[in-house]
Amino acid sequence: MENEHPIPRPEEDRLASSMPDPSGSPKPAQAAEGAVRLIRALGIGAIVIGGLYLAATATTTSTIGATRSAKLEWQNRQGQIDQAIQQDAADRADQRQVSP
Repeated sequence: MENEHPIPRPEEDRLASSMPDPSGSPKPAQAAEGAVRLIRALGIGAIVIGGLYLAATATTTSTIGATRSAKLEWQNRQGQIDQAIQQDAADRADQRQVSP
């Protein structure tokens, strides 16, 4: 009972037969394989950065018009305030001339 092992199932045999042979020394990676991986990684990185840049510029473009519109509204409002101040000053001057 000490050395009793479970009976291997057919799927385990199939998996064992598809595994590479572990005997021998490991094979070194080829330099061209590493260069291809590097080029792929840089390409993916460039695509991601380009996508982020495109998304950032696309979202800020629509706010440029909104900023300009808000500035124009502020300028119009400031003009109305200045006009009201001048009108108030003119009304006060008229009241001083009418009052004895």
